[in-house]
Amino acid sequence: MGHEQYDKIIKLMKADEEEKVRAAIYARVSTGLQEREETVQSQLEALQHYAGEKGYQVVHEYVDEGYSGATLARPGLDQLRDVLEEGLFEIILVHSPDRLARNMGHQCVILDKFDRQGVKAEFLNHATDDTPEGRLLLQIQGIIAEYERAKIAERTRRGKLYWAKQGAVLGGYVPYGYRYVPKDGNLRSHLEIDENNASTVRQMYRWLIGEALSCRKIAARLNELHIPTAKGLNIWREGTVGRILKSEVYCGTLYYHREEVIESPGYHDRQGHCKNTKRIRRIRPKEEWVPIPVPSIIDRPTWERAQE
Repeated sequence: MGHEQYDKIIKLMKADEEEKVRAAIYARVSTGLQEREETVQSQLEALQHYAGEKGYQVVHEYVDEGYSGATLARPGLDQLRDVLEEGLFEIILVHSPDRLARNMGHQCVILDKFDRQGVKAEFLNHATDDTPEGRLLLQIQGIIAEYERAKIAERTRRGKLYWAKQGAVLGGYVPYGYRYVPKDGNLRSHLEIDENNASTVRQMYRWLIGEALSCRKIAARLNELHIPTAKGLNIWREGTVGRILKSEVYCGTLYYHREEVIESPGYHDRQGHCKNTKRIRRIRPKEEWVPIPVPSIIDRPTWERAQE
């Protein structure tokens, strides 16, 4: 191929690129969502595929990994908003409205900024109608979705609290020495003793009370005896032993509603963006705990001596 033909092809390719609609991609996941459902990379791949199908030219990607959608102070979003006036792209592609912002008011602020700069937002899983009526419908749908999420969460919380007060064990964490038995007909979900591990629990209490062994020495002895943990490992730790020796479940009382999950304060980077770390558990006041009777592995006097 001669130089003239090569140059001609390159010019045609460049001209074709210039005719394409220029788009940018915005992707976000918080740490918790990333662990449970998806990664930033999966969002980017889906959006790149969408852009290819539409014939868009992706000129840049803006990413916030580990940042909550509850705040607008995100580095990737800030960079995106800073370059809007430069006219680098005409469309911003986002996986869904809640990736842009969880709060409906924040969504309106961002979309209004896009609109004033002549940039159109397109959502992968949400039909886009770039008219005043379409934007109003998006806002109404966002408000309704926000309300439905809150309603479902509250209904679930109250339902679980009701069944706990009726004596049902609601799954989740199962203490070492027990096994979870799900609801079966009129029989509520409950715990039953796993004798293989229950014998180890009783032995730990004997070592504590009879030999005055510390949690660290009990863990070391369990490791020497190659006794598996709840996860089937042969590595016992001092903290695990301490939790077993302090837990009231072993003398017959499991507490529901003892802890609540809250978002950690996170930390601020040098630009002042608050980055989520993870959700943390906090102990509620004891009067809010719901006691559930369970089979006891040790008697209460033995448990009380262990606490002393």
